[in-house]
Amino acid sequence: MSSSHELHQIHLPSTFTDLYRDPTRPYAKPLLPFEKICQRYDWCEDMAQILSEPSLNQMATLHITELDVIERTYRGLLSSPEVMSPKECTWVMQRLCELLNWSIEDLPAQLDALQVAHEATNSPNSPNTPNLPSPTP
Repeated sequence: MSSSHELHQIHLPSTFTDLYRDPTRPYAKPLLPFEKICQRYDWCEDMAQILSEPSLNQMATLHITELDVIERTYRGLLSSPEVMSPKECTWVMQRLCELLNWSIEDLPAQLDALQVAHEATNSPNSPNTPNLPSPTP
């Protein structure tokens, strides 16, 4: 485990720390303790690094575009909100594009549209979501 002093030596990009700030109060303290944000950053950065090679392999073996890879990968990340928040998923995808030197036109808007579509197909009222019985108390 890292000491508190070591954690304060870590430089976190503002694009990541902003995920944990109230957008209506930009100068307020982050919503999570610094140590927790550092842990989340390590997790998300590792995920982006890990996804780099499989993303390139998908393009080569499936003969699909960068945007197709982004869509598939992003949907996969969004499918486990208990592991990674939608904001973190978006950051991971943006970081993945940086690592691979992919320049996707209007990437944030593309990811927003994919997230909305994902939420629509996974909502309890969606026709694609099976109607499961409610758990009994």
